[in-house]
Amino acid sequence: MNDCVSILGGEFQLLRVTPELYNEAEEILTDLSINEEVLCLTTNLKDSPESVKELRTLIRHILSCGISFVIRQVASGRIVAALAGIIFNYKKESSYFQIMAQFKSPSMIRYRQLMDAMENSFDMYKEWKVDSIVEVEYLGTKPEFRGRGLSGMLSQCIISFGKLMSQGKLPPDVFAQLSNEMQVNKPGAICTIVTSPSYVKYAQRRGLKVAHRWTISDLRSWGGNTLGPSDDEAFQYADLYMIKY
Repeated sequence: MNDCVSILGGEFQLLRVTPELYNEAEEILTDLSINEEVLCLTTNLKDSPESVKELRTLIRHILSCGISFVIRQVASGRIVAALAGIIFNYKKESSYFQIMAQFKSPSMIRYRQLMDAMENSFDMYKEWKVDSIVEVEYLGTKPEFRGRGLSGMLSQCIISFGKLMSQGKLPPDVFAQLSNEMQVNKPGAICTIVTSPSYVKYAQRRGLKVAHRWTISDLRSWGGNTLGPSDDEAFQYADLYMIKY
Protein backbone atom coordinates (compact mmCIF):
# COMPACT_ATOMS: atom_id res chain seq x y z
CA MET A 1 0.00 0.00 0.00
CA ASN A 2 1.42 3.35 -1.11
CA ASP A 3 0.96 6.23 1.35
CA CYS A 4 1.19 8.74 -1.52
CA VAL A 5 -0.77 8.14 -4.73
CA SER A 6 -0.84 10.49 -7.73
CA ILE A 7 -4.40 11.22 -8.93
CA LEU A 8 -6.18 13.22 -11.64
CA GLY A 9 -3.26 13.22 -14.03
CA GLY A 10 -0.74 14.15 -11.39
CA GLU A 11 -2.49 17.37 -10.37
CA PHE A 12 -3.11 16.01 -6.87
CA GLN A 13 -1.71 13.46 -4.44
CA LEU A 14 -3.77 11.29 -2.10
CA LEU A 15 -1.95 10.65 1.18
CA ARG A 16 -2.59 8.85 4.43
CA VAL A 17 -2.27 11.32 7.29
CA THR A 18 1.01 11.03 9.19
CA PRO A 19 2.32 13.37 11.93
CA GLU A 20 3.82 15.93 9.57
CA LEU A 21 0.33 16.47 8.07
CA TYR A 22 -1.58 16.79 11.36
CA ASN A 23 -1.55 20.60 11.57
CA GLU A 24 -2.78 21.29 8.06
CA ALA A 25 -5.36 18.48 8.11
CA GLU A 26 -6.66 19.69 11.47
CA GLU A 27 -6.93 23.25 10.14
CA ILE A 28 -8.95 22.40 7.05
CA LEU A 29 -11.28 19.97 8.83
CA THR A 30 -11.94 22.37 11.70
CA ASP A 31 -12.67 25.29 9.38
CA LEU A 32 -14.98 23.29 7.10
CA SER A 33 -16.73 21.57 10.02
CA ILE A 34 -17.65 24.65 12.04
CA ASN A 35 -19.09 26.29 8.93
CA GLU A 36 -20.76 23.32 7.21
CA GLU A 37 -20.92 20.12 9.30
CA VAL A 38 -24.46 19.46 10.48
CA LEU A 39 -23.70 18.72 14.15
CA CYS A 40 -21.51 21.82 14.46
CA LEU A 41 -24.19 23.98 12.87
CA THR A 42 -26.92 22.45 15.01
CA THR A 43 -25.05 23.28 18.21
CA ASN A 44 -23.85 26.75 17.04
CA LEU A 45 -20.33 25.57 17.80
CA LYS A 46 -18.42 28.20 15.82
CA ASP A 47 -19.78 30.99 18.03
CA SER A 48 -17.59 29.82 20.91
CA PRO A 49 -13.77 30.03 20.64
CA GLU A 50 -13.49 27.54 23.50
CA SER A 51 -15.69 25.07 21.63
CA VAL A 52 -13.67 25.45 18.45
CA LYS A 53 -10.49 24.78 20.42
CA GLU A 54 -12.04 21.61 21.88
CA LEU A 55 -13.16 20.49 18.43
CA ARG A 56 -9.58 20.90 17.22
CA THR A 57 -8.43 18.65 20.06
CA LEU A 58 -10.95 16.01 19.03
CA ILE A 59 -10.01 16.16 15.35
CA ARG A 60 -6.30 15.97 16.21
CA HIS A 61 -6.95 12.83 18.26
CA ILE A 62 -8.78 11.19 15.36
CA LEU A 63 -5.98 12.08 12.95
CA SER A 64 -3.48 10.46 15.31
CA CYS A 65 -5.28 7.12 15.01
CA GLY A 66 -3.73 6.53 11.59
CA ILE A 67 -6.75 5.95 9.35
CA SER A 68 -7.30 9.46 7.99
CA PHE A 69 -6.50 10.73 4.50
CA VAL A 70 -5.90 14.00 2.65
CA ILE A 71 -5.56 15.23 -0.92
CA ARG A 72 -2.79 17.70 -1.68
CA GLN A 73 -2.53 19.91 -4.75
CA VAL A 74 0.91 19.33 -6.20
CA ALA A 75 1.42 22.81 -7.65
CA SER A 76 0.71 24.70 -4.43
CA GLY A 77 1.64 21.99 -1.93
CA ARG A 78 -1.61 22.73 -0.07
CA ILE A 79 -4.06 20.23 1.34
CA VAL A 80 -7.40 20.85 -0.37
CA ALA A 81 -9.51 17.97 0.96
CA ALA A 82 -9.38 15.82 4.07
CA LEU A 83 -11.08 12.91 5.79
CA ALA A 84 -10.76 11.91 9.45
CA GLY A 85 -11.66 8.31 10.29
CA ILE A 86 -11.69 6.24 13.45
CA ILE A 87 -12.79 2.77 14.57
CA PHE A 88 -15.23 2.27 17.42
CA ASN A 89 -15.83 -1.05 19.16
CA TYR A 90 -18.90 -1.09 21.37
CA LYS A 91 -17.34 -3.75 23.61
CA LYS A 92 -14.28 -1.62 24.43
CA GLU A 93 -13.70 1.78 25.96
CA SER A 94 -12.62 4.47 23.53
CA SER A 95 -10.17 7.26 24.27
CA TYR A 96 -12.33 9.38 21.95
CA PHE A 97 -15.11 9.46 24.52
CA GLN A 98 -12.67 9.98 27.36
CA ILE A 99 -11.47 13.12 25.58
CA MET A 100 -15.04 14.24 24.90
CA ALA A 101 -15.89 13.85 28.59
CA GLN A 102 -13.23 16.43 29.48
CA PHE A 103 -14.74 19.21 27.37
CA LYS A 104 -16.42 22.01 29.31
CA SER A 105 -17.82 24.47 26.76
CA PRO A 106 -21.64 24.48 26.49
CA SER A 107 -21.61 23.96 22.73
CA MET A 108 -19.34 20.91 22.92
CA ILE A 109 -21.45 19.49 25.73
CA ARG A 110 -24.52 19.86 23.49
CA TYR A 111 -22.49 18.34 20.64
CA ARG A 112 -21.82 15.25 22.76
CA GLN A 113 -25.44 15.09 23.93
CA LEU A 114 -26.59 15.25 20.33
CA MET A 115 -24.25 12.42 19.37
CA ASP A 116 -25.54 10.37 22.30
CA ALA A 117 -29.15 11.01 21.27
CA MET A 118 -28.43 9.86 17.73
CA GLU A 119 -26.65 6.73 18.94
CA ASN A 120 -29.45 5.90 21.36
CA SER A 121 -32.06 6.27 18.61
CA PHE A 122 -30.40 3.61 16.43
CA ASP A 123 -28.07 0.80 17.49
CA MET A 124 -26.06 0.16 14.34
CA TYR A 125 -23.94 -2.51 16.00
CA LYS A 126 -27.01 -4.55 16.86
CA GLU A 127 -28.73 -3.95 13.55
CA TRP A 128 -25.66 -4.88 11.49
CA LYS A 129 -24.43 -7.59 13.87
CA VAL A 130 -20.86 -6.26 14.14
CA ASP A 131 -18.59 -5.42 17.07
CA SER A 132 -16.51 -2.64 15.49
CA ILE A 133 -17.16 -0.08 12.79
CA VAL A 134 -15.01 2.41 10.88
CA GLU A 135 -16.63 5.82 11.14
CA VAL A 136 -15.93 8.75 8.84
CA GLU A 137 -16.12 11.50 11.44
CA TYR A 138 -15.11 14.53 9.36
CA LEU A 139 -14.85 15.00 5.61
CA GLY A 140 -14.56 18.09 3.46
CA THR A 141 -13.13 19.78 0.39
CA LYS A 142 -12.23 23.43 0.09
CA PRO A 143 -14.96 25.21 -1.92
CA GLU A 144 -12.71 26.18 -4.82
CA PHE A 145 -11.79 22.53 -5.41
CA ARG A 146 -15.26 21.00 -5.29
CA GLY A 147 -16.83 19.23 -8.22
CA ARG A 148 -13.67 17.23 -8.94
CA GLY A 149 -14.68 14.11 -7.04
CA LEU A 150 -12.05 14.56 -4.32
CA SER A 151 -14.32 13.67 -1.39
CA GLY A 152 -15.40 10.56 -3.24
CA MET A 153 -11.78 9.52 -3.73
CA LEU A 154 -11.08 9.99 -0.03
CA SER A 155 -14.15 7.96 0.83
CA GLN A 156 -13.21 5.12 -1.49
CA CYS A 157 -9.73 5.13 0.02
CA ILE A 158 -10.98 4.62 3.58
CA ILE A 159 -13.54 2.04 2.44
CA SER A 160 -10.72 0.00 0.90
CA PHE A 161 -8.45 0.61 3.90
CA GLY A 162 -11.14 -0.61 6.30
CA LYS A 163 -11.72 -3.71 4.20
CA LEU A 164 -8.03 -4.58 4.33
CA MET A 165 -8.14 -4.14 8.11
CA SER A 166 -11.20 -6.38 8.36
CA GLN A 167 -9.32 -9.09 6.46
CA GLY A 168 -6.08 -8.63 8.40
CA LYS A 169 -4.30 -7.72 5.17
CA LEU A 170 -2.81 -4.31 5.91
CA PRO A 171 0.91 -4.18 5.08
CA PRO A 172 2.91 -4.62 8.33
CA ASP A 173 4.61 -1.24 8.01
CA VAL A 174 1.25 0.55 7.68
CA PHE A 175 -0.33 -1.49 10.48
CA ALA A 176 2.55 -0.54 12.78
CA GLN A 177 1.76 3.15 12.28
CA LEU A 178 -1.80 2.82 13.56
CA SER A 179 -2.51 3.72 17.16
CA ASN A 180 -2.60 0.76 19.55
CA GLU A 181 -6.31 1.28 20.00
CA MET A 182 -6.93 0.90 16.27
CA GLN A 183 -4.66 -2.13 15.88
CA VAL A 184 -6.84 -4.37 18.05
CA ASN A 185 -9.91 -3.93 15.84
CA LYS A 186 -11.06 -5.73 12.72
CA PRO A 187 -13.99 -3.61 11.55
CA GLY A 188 -17.11 -5.32 10.32
CA ALA A 189 -18.49 -2.26 8.55
CA ILE A 190 -17.92 1.37 7.67
CA CYS A 191 -20.37 4.22 8.10
CA THR A 192 -20.79 7.95 7.60
CA ILE A 193 -23.55 10.48 8.18
CA VAL A 194 -24.53 12.28 4.98
CA THR A 195 -26.51 15.51 4.48
CA SER A 196 -25.29 16.63 1.05
CA PRO A 197 -27.41 15.55 -1.98
CA SER A 198 -24.28 15.37 -4.13
CA TYR A 199 -22.62 12.98 -1.69
CA VAL A 200 -25.82 10.91 -1.55
CA LYS A 201 -25.39 10.22 -5.28
CA TYR A 202 -21.79 9.13 -4.69
CA ALA A 203 -22.78 6.90 -1.78
CA GLN A 204 -25.47 5.19 -3.82
CA ARG A 205 -23.07 4.54 -6.71
CA ARG A 206 -20.57 2.95 -4.32
CA GLY A 207 -23.10 0.58 -2.81
CA LEU A 208 -23.53 2.27 0.57
CA LYS A 209 -26.93 1.55 2.12
CA VAL A 210 -29.07 3.92 4.15
CA ALA A 211 -29.18 2.31 7.58
CA HIS A 212 -31.08 5.09 9.32
CA ARG A 213 -32.43 8.60 8.72
CA TRP A 214 -32.82 11.52 11.09
CA THR A 215 -34.66 14.75 10.27
CA ILE A 216 -32.65 17.92 10.69
CA SER A 217 -35.50 19.39 12.73
CA ASP A 218 -35.07 16.57 15.27
CA LEU A 219 -31.31 17.16 15.40
CA ARG A 220 -31.86 20.88 15.99
CA SER A 221 -34.20 20.07 18.84
CA TRP A 222 -31.82 17.57 20.43
CA GLY A 223 -28.87 19.93 20.03
CA GLY A 224 -30.59 22.93 21.56
CA ASN A 225 -30.49 24.97 18.33
CA THR A 226 -33.10 27.72 18.27
CA LEU A 227 -32.92 28.41 14.53
CA GLY A 228 -35.99 27.79 12.45
CA PRO A 229 -36.20 24.98 9.87
CA SER A 230 -34.22 25.36 6.66
CA ASP A 231 -35.65 25.16 3.14
CA ASP A 232 -32.27 24.04 1.84
CA GLU A 233 -32.58 20.56 0.32
CA ALA A 234 -29.13 19.71 1.66
CA PHE A 235 -30.25 20.11 5.24
CA GLN A 236 -33.58 18.30 5.47
CA TYR A 237 -32.21 14.93 6.52
CA ALA A 238 -29.11 13.30 7.93
CA ASP A 239 -28.71 9.79 6.54
CA LEU A 240 -26.51 7.10 8.07
CA TYR A 241 -24.86 5.24 5.19
CA MET A 242 -23.10 1.93 5.82
CA ILE A 243 -21.27 -0.84 4.02
CA LYS A 244 -20.80 -4.19 5.72
CA TYR A 245 -17.48 -5.86 4.97
